[in-house]
Amino acid sequence: MRYLALPAFEKQVKEAAPDHLSPVYLVVESEGEEVLEAAKALIKALFPKEADRGLGVHRLEGEEVTGNDLGTLWTSPPFLTSRRLIWVRQAEFLKKSLVLFLEQECIHRHPSCFLLLSASSLPKQSSLYKWAEKEGIVLDISPKKPWEKNKELLHWLLNQALLVKKSLPAFLAGQLVRWSGGNLAVLKQEWQKILLYVGDKKEIEPLDLAAVAVDASVDTPWEMGEAVFRGDMETALLVGRRLLQEAQGVFPLLRQLRGQLESQYQILVFSEMGREDEIVTHFPYLRGSLLTKRLQMARQYGKKRLQKGMLLLDQGEARLKNAEVEEFLLWDLLLMQLCDQ
Repeated sequence: MRYLALPAFEKQVKEAAPDHLSPVYLVVESEGEEVLEAAKALIKALFPKEADRGLGVHRLEGEEVTGNDLGTLWTSPPFLTSRRLIWVRQAEFLKKSLVLFLEQECIHRHPSCFLLLSASSLPKQSSLYKWAEKEGIVLDISPKKPWEKNKELLHWLLNQALLVKKSLPAFLAGQLVRWSGGNLAVLKQEWQKILLYVGDKKEIEPLDLAAVAVDASVDTPWEMGEAVFRGDMETALLVGRRLLQEAQGVFPLLRQLRGQLESQYQILVFSEMGREDEIVTHFPYLRGSLLTKRLQMARQYGKKRLQKGMLLLDQGEARLKNAEVEEFLLWDLLLMQLCDQ
Protein backbone atom coordinates (compact mmCIF):
# COMPACT_ATOMS: atom_id res chain seq x y z
CA MET A 1 0.00 0.00 0.00
CA ARG A 2 1.26 3.49 -0.85
CA TYR A 3 0.53 6.84 0.84
CA LEU A 4 1.40 10.24 -0.62
CA ALA A 5 1.03 12.42 2.49
CA LEU A 6 2.37 12.20 6.03
CA PRO A 7 -0.99 12.65 7.88
CA ALA A 8 -2.52 9.65 6.09
CA PHE A 9 0.56 7.55 6.90
CA GLU A 10 0.47 8.61 10.57
CA LYS A 11 -3.23 7.76 10.76
CA GLN A 12 -2.62 4.29 9.29
CA VAL A 13 0.20 3.58 11.77
CA LYS A 14 -1.87 4.80 14.72
CA GLU A 15 -4.87 2.69 13.75
CA ALA A 16 -2.75 -0.42 13.08
CA ALA A 17 -0.94 -0.25 16.44
CA PRO A 18 -0.19 -2.27 18.40
CA ASP A 19 -1.06 -5.62 16.80
CA HIS A 20 -1.56 -4.96 13.09
CA LEU A 21 1.53 -3.02 12.09
CA SER A 22 3.17 -3.88 8.79
CA PRO A 23 6.52 -5.74 8.85
CA VAL A 24 8.03 -3.30 6.31
CA TYR A 25 7.82 0.48 5.92
CA LEU A 26 9.48 2.59 3.24
CA VAL A 27 9.58 6.40 3.42
CA VAL A 28 10.79 8.36 0.38
CA GLU A 29 11.22 12.12 0.86
CA SER A 30 13.90 14.43 -0.48
CA GLU A 31 14.30 16.90 2.39
CA GLY A 32 14.28 14.51 5.34
CA GLU A 33 11.91 16.49 7.59
CA GLU A 34 8.91 14.23 7.08
CA VAL A 35 11.09 11.11 7.20
CA LEU A 36 11.82 12.00 10.82
CA GLU A 37 8.14 12.64 11.55
CA ALA A 38 7.16 9.31 9.97
CA ALA A 39 9.88 7.51 11.94
CA LYS A 40 8.69 9.13 15.19
CA ALA A 41 5.13 7.95 14.52
CA LEU A 42 6.27 4.38 13.88
CA ILE A 43 8.62 4.29 16.87
CA LYS A 44 5.88 5.61 19.14
CA ALA A 45 3.45 2.96 17.84
CA LEU A 46 5.95 0.13 18.33
CA PHE A 47 7.30 1.32 21.68
CA PRO A 48 4.61 3.08 23.76
CA LYS A 49 7.08 3.19 26.67
CA GLU A 50 9.83 5.70 25.93
CA ALA A 51 12.32 3.65 27.97
CA ASP A 52 12.11 0.80 25.41
CA ARG A 53 13.06 2.95 22.43
CA GLY A 54 16.80 3.13 23.14
CA LEU A 55 17.19 -0.65 23.08
CA GLY A 56 14.47 -1.39 20.55
CA VAL A 57 15.54 0.85 17.65
CA HIS A 58 18.61 -0.14 15.61
CA ARG A 59 19.84 2.46 13.11
CA LEU A 60 21.90 1.39 10.08
CA GLU A 61 23.24 3.27 7.07
CA GLY A 62 22.35 1.86 3.65
CA GLU A 63 25.85 2.36 2.30
CA GLU A 64 27.53 0.54 5.19
CA VAL A 65 25.11 -2.21 6.24
CA THR A 66 26.08 -5.83 5.58
CA GLY A 67 23.99 -8.93 5.04
CA ASN A 68 25.20 -10.28 8.36
CA ASP A 69 24.03 -7.14 10.22
CA LEU A 70 20.65 -7.19 8.57
CA GLY A 71 20.16 -10.94 8.79
CA THR A 72 20.93 -11.14 12.51
CA LEU A 73 18.59 -8.28 13.41
CA TRP A 74 15.82 -9.36 11.01
CA THR A 75 15.57 -13.02 11.98
CA SER A 76 16.57 -13.18 15.67
CA PRO A 77 14.29 -12.33 18.62
CA PRO A 78 14.60 -8.86 20.24
CA PHE A 79 16.82 -8.53 23.29
CA LEU A 80 15.46 -6.88 26.47
CA THR A 81 12.46 -5.45 24.60
CA SER A 82 9.33 -7.06 23.20
CA ARG A 83 9.96 -5.62 19.70
CA ARG A 84 12.76 -4.47 17.43
CA LEU A 85 12.75 -1.79 14.73
CA ILE A 86 15.58 -1.86 12.17
CA TRP A 87 15.84 1.59 10.61
CA VAL A 88 17.97 1.59 7.44
CA ARG A 89 18.66 5.19 6.44
CA GLN A 90 19.79 6.12 2.91
CA ALA A 91 18.24 2.89 1.69
CA GLU A 92 18.78 3.99 -1.91
CA PHE A 93 22.43 2.96 -1.43
CA LEU A 94 21.65 -0.63 -0.41
CA LYS A 95 23.57 -3.11 -2.53
CA LYS A 96 21.55 -5.24 -4.94
CA SER A 97 22.62 -8.34 -3.04
CA LEU A 98 21.04 -6.93 0.15
CA VAL A 99 17.79 -6.12 -1.62
CA LEU A 100 17.71 -9.71 -2.91
CA PHE A 101 18.49 -10.92 0.62
CA LEU A 102 15.49 -9.00 2.00
CA GLU A 103 13.20 -10.45 -0.66
CA GLN A 104 14.35 -13.99 0.11
CA GLU A 105 14.58 -13.71 3.90
CA CYS A 106 11.27 -11.91 4.45
CA ILE A 107 9.55 -15.20 5.21
CA HIS A 108 12.15 -15.92 7.93
CA ARG A 109 11.60 -12.58 9.67
CA HIS A 110 11.04 -12.81 13.41
CA PRO A 111 7.43 -11.76 14.08
CA SER A 112 8.57 -9.14 16.60
CA CYS A 113 11.01 -7.47 14.20
CA PHE A 114 10.05 -4.58 11.90
CA LEU A 115 11.92 -2.81 9.12
CA LEU A 116 11.90 0.91 8.29
CA LEU A 117 13.67 1.99 5.11
CA SER A 118 14.13 5.70 4.40
CA ALA A 119 15.47 7.25 1.21
CA SER A 120 15.73 10.74 -0.26
CA SER A 121 14.85 9.34 -3.67
CA LEU A 122 14.01 5.88 -4.98
CA PRO A 123 12.50 5.04 -8.39
CA LYS A 124 9.13 3.30 -8.25
CA GLN A 125 10.52 0.80 -10.77
CA SER A 126 13.37 -0.29 -8.46
CA SER A 127 13.20 -3.76 -6.96
CA LEU A 128 13.44 -2.37 -3.40
CA TYR A 129 10.48 -0.02 -3.92
CA LYS A 130 8.37 -2.76 -5.50
CA TRP A 131 9.23 -5.22 -2.73
CA ALA A 132 8.45 -2.72 0.06
CA GLU A 133 5.10 -1.83 -1.53
CA LYS A 134 4.23 -5.51 -1.90
CA GLU A 135 5.24 -6.53 1.63
CA GLY A 136 4.32 -3.40 3.57
CA ILE A 137 3.56 0.31 3.54
CA VAL A 138 5.19 3.01 1.39
CA LEU A 139 5.08 6.74 2.13
CA ASP A 140 6.22 8.51 -1.03
CA ILE A 141 6.25 12.29 -0.64
CA SER A 142 6.97 14.09 -3.88
CA PRO A 143 8.82 17.42 -3.57
CA LYS A 144 6.24 20.14 -2.99
CA LYS A 145 6.07 23.54 -4.61
CA PRO A 146 6.97 26.31 -2.11
CA TRP A 147 3.40 27.63 -1.99
CA GLU A 148 1.99 24.12 -1.45
CA LYS A 149 4.37 23.55 1.44
CA ASN A 150 3.56 26.94 3.00
CA LYS A 151 -0.17 26.18 2.75
CA GLU A 152 0.33 22.88 4.61
CA LEU A 153 2.49 24.57 7.26
CA LEU A 154 -0.12 27.30 7.73
CA HIS A 155 -2.83 24.67 8.21
CA TRP A 156 -0.62 22.83 10.73
CA LEU A 157 0.13 26.02 12.70
CA LEU A 158 -3.50 27.16 12.91
CA ASN A 159 -4.47 23.68 14.14
CA GLN A 160 -1.76 23.82 16.79
CA ALA A 161 -3.14 27.16 17.99
CA LEU A 162 -6.62 25.63 18.28
CA LEU A 163 -5.27 22.66 20.24
CA VAL A 164 -3.72 24.90 22.90
CA LYS A 165 -6.70 27.34 22.80
CA LYS A 166 -4.70 30.32 21.57
CA SER A 167 -6.05 33.02 19.28
CA LEU A 168 -3.58 33.33 16.39
CA PRO A 169 -4.69 35.69 13.59
CA ALA A 170 -4.18 34.22 10.11
CA PHE A 171 -1.90 37.05 9.01
CA LEU A 172 0.44 36.39 11.97
CA ALA A 173 0.39 32.65 11.27
CA GLY A 174 1.32 33.39 7.64
CA GLN A 175 4.16 35.64 8.76
CA LEU A 176 5.52 32.95 11.07
CA VAL A 177 5.36 30.38 8.25
CA ARG A 178 7.29 32.75 5.96
CA TRP A 179 9.87 33.37 8.67
CA SER A 180 10.36 29.62 9.06
CA GLY A 181 11.59 29.44 5.47
CA GLY A 182 9.19 26.58 4.77
CA ASN A 183 10.93 24.37 7.35
CA LEU A 184 8.64 22.41 9.67
CA ALA A 185 11.33 21.89 12.32
CA VAL A 186 12.06 25.63 12.45
CA LEU A 187 8.35 26.43 12.60
CA LYS A 188 7.84 24.04 15.53
CA GLN A 189 10.79 25.57 17.35
CA GLU A 190 9.53 29.15 16.86
CA TRP A 191 5.98 28.18 17.86
CA GLN A 192 7.21 26.67 21.13
CA LYS A 193 9.20 29.85 21.86
CA ILE A 194 6.09 31.96 21.32
CA LEU A 195 3.98 29.71 23.59
CA LEU A 196 6.56 29.98 26.37
CA TYR A 197 6.71 33.75 25.92
CA VAL A 198 2.95 34.42 26.00
CA GLY A 199 2.28 32.02 28.88
CA ASP A 200 -1.39 32.08 29.90
CA LYS A 201 -2.29 34.93 27.55
CA LYS A 202 -4.95 33.75 25.08
CA GLU A 203 -4.36 36.11 22.17
CA ILE A 204 -1.06 36.21 20.27
CA GLU A 205 -0.16 39.66 18.96
CA PRO A 206 2.42 41.05 16.50
CA LEU A 207 4.63 42.24 19.36
CA ASP A 208 4.83 38.65 20.66
CA LEU A 209 6.27 37.48 17.34
CA ALA A 210 8.64 40.41 17.17
CA ALA A 211 9.89 39.67 20.69
CA VAL A 212 10.94 36.05 20.26
CA ALA A 213 10.58 34.74 16.69
CA VAL A 214 13.49 34.79 14.26
CA ASP A 215 13.21 35.28 10.50
CA ALA A 216 14.94 32.19 9.07
CA SER A 217 13.68 32.75 5.54
CA VAL A 218 16.73 34.68 4.34
CA ASP A 219 18.06 33.05 1.19
CA THR A 220 21.65 31.81 1.14
CA PRO A 221 23.94 30.69 -1.68
CA TRP A 222 24.01 27.20 -0.22
CA GLU A 223 20.19 26.94 -0.46
CA MET A 224 20.55 27.75 -4.14
CA GLY A 225 23.32 25.16 -4.50
CA GLU A 226 21.24 22.48 -2.80
CA ALA A 227 18.36 23.21 -5.18
CA VAL A 228 20.77 22.79 -8.12
CA PHE A 229 22.02 19.44 -6.79
CA ARG A 230 18.40 18.25 -6.35
CA GLY A 231 17.53 19.38 -9.86
CA ASP A 232 14.90 21.71 -8.37
CA MET A 233 14.97 24.38 -11.10
CA GLU A 234 12.09 26.40 -9.70
CA THR A 235 13.69 26.88 -6.28
CA ALA A 236 17.16 27.45 -7.77
CA LEU A 237 15.81 30.24 -9.99
CA LEU A 238 13.71 31.78 -7.21
CA VAL A 239 16.57 31.87 -4.69
CA GLY A 240 19.15 32.75 -7.37
CA ARG A 241 17.18 35.80 -8.53
CA ARG A 242 16.72 37.06 -4.98
CA LEU A 243 20.42 36.66 -4.27
CA LEU A 244 21.31 38.51 -7.46
CA GLN A 245 19.04 41.40 -6.51
CA GLU A 246 20.78 41.67 -3.12
CA ALA A 247 24.34 41.09 -4.40
CA GLN A 248 26.86 43.56 -5.75
CA GLY A 249 26.90 42.00 -9.22
CA VAL A 250 26.80 38.43 -10.43
CA PHE A 251 30.52 37.56 -10.23
CA PRO A 252 30.61 36.80 -6.47
CA LEU A 253 27.59 34.48 -6.90
CA LEU A 254 29.21 32.69 -9.84
CA ARG A 255 32.34 32.06 -7.79
CA GLN A 256 30.38 30.91 -4.73
CA LEU A 257 28.38 28.47 -6.81
CA ARG A 258 31.51 27.22 -8.56
CA GLY A 259 33.13 26.73 -5.15
CA GLN A 260 30.16 24.59 -4.08
CA LEU A 261 30.48 22.42 -7.19
CA GLU A 262 34.23 22.12 -6.66
CA SER A 263 33.89 21.12 -3.00
CA GLN A 264 31.22 18.54 -3.89
CA TYR A 265 33.52 17.17 -6.57
CA GLN A 266 36.43 16.86 -4.10
CA ILE A 267 34.22 15.17 -1.51
CA LEU A 268 33.05 12.66 -4.10
CA VAL A 269 36.61 11.90 -5.29
CA PHE A 270 37.85 11.34 -1.73
CA SER A 271 34.88 9.05 -1.01
CA GLU A 272 35.41 6.98 -4.16
CA MET A 273 39.09 6.54 -3.24
CA GLY A 274 38.11 5.32 0.24
CA ARG A 275 39.78 8.32 1.85
CA GLU A 276 36.85 9.81 3.72
CA ASP A 277 39.14 10.81 6.60
CA GLU A 278 40.65 13.35 4.21
CA ILE A 279 37.23 14.95 3.72
CA VAL A 280 37.24 15.99 7.38
CA THR A 281 40.85 17.19 7.04
CA HIS A 282 40.02 19.41 4.05
CA PHE A 283 36.51 20.34 5.19
CA PRO A 284 36.57 20.30 9.02
CA TYR A 285 33.01 21.66 9.28
CA LEU A 286 31.66 18.55 7.51
CA ARG A 287 30.87 16.00 10.20
CA GLY A 288 28.07 13.62 11.12
CA SER A 289 24.74 14.13 9.39
CA LEU A 290 26.00 17.16 7.44
CA LEU A 291 28.79 15.09 5.87
CA THR A 292 26.33 12.30 5.08
CA LYS A 293 23.98 14.78 3.41
CA ARG A 294 26.73 16.37 1.31
CA LEU A 295 28.03 12.97 0.18
CA GLN A 296 24.53 11.91 -0.76
CA MET A 297 23.98 15.05 -2.84
CA ALA A 298 27.36 14.69 -4.56
CA ARG A 299 26.66 11.07 -5.52
CA GLN A 300 23.20 11.84 -6.84
CA TYR A 301 24.49 14.73 -8.94
CA GLY A 302 27.47 12.70 -10.20
CA LYS A 303 31.09 13.40 -11.01
CA LYS A 304 30.56 14.13 -14.73
CA ARG A 305 27.81 16.66 -14.04
CA LEU A 306 29.95 18.38 -11.41
CA GLN A 307 32.82 18.67 -13.90
CA LYS A 308 30.50 19.94 -16.63
CA GLY A 309 28.90 22.39 -14.19
CA MET A 310 32.25 23.95 -13.27
CA LEU A 311 33.07 24.34 -16.97
CA LEU A 312 29.68 25.99 -17.62
CA LEU A 313 30.28 28.52 -14.84
CA ASP A 314 33.81 29.28 -16.09
CA GLN A 315 32.46 29.84 -19.61
CA GLY A 316 29.65 32.00 -18.23
CA GLU A 317 32.08 34.21 -16.34
CA ALA A 318 34.16 34.66 -19.51
CA ARG A 319 31.05 35.65 -21.50
CA LEU A 320 30.11 38.23 -18.88
CA LYS A 321 33.60 39.74 -18.86
CA ASN A 322 33.39 40.07 -22.64
CA ALA A 323 29.97 41.75 -22.27
CA GLU A 324 28.39 39.17 -24.56
CA VAL A 325 25.15 38.86 -22.55
CA GLU A 326 23.11 40.56 -19.80
CA GLU A 327 24.01 39.20 -16.35
CA PHE A 328 20.39 38.52 -15.27
CA LEU A 329 19.73 36.56 -18.44
CA LEU A 330 22.96 34.56 -18.20
CA TRP A 331 22.45 33.84 -14.49
CA ASP A 332 19.03 32.30 -15.17
CA LEU A 333 20.40 30.33 -18.11
CA LEU A 334 23.28 28.90 -16.07
CA LEU A 335 21.00 27.83 -13.22
CA MET A 336 18.62 26.13 -15.65
CA GLN A 337 21.51 24.32 -17.36
CA LEU A 338 22.96 23.17 -14.03
CA CYS A 339 19.59 21.79 -12.91
CA ASP A 340 18.77 20.16 -16.23
CA GLN A 341 22.13 18.86 -17.52
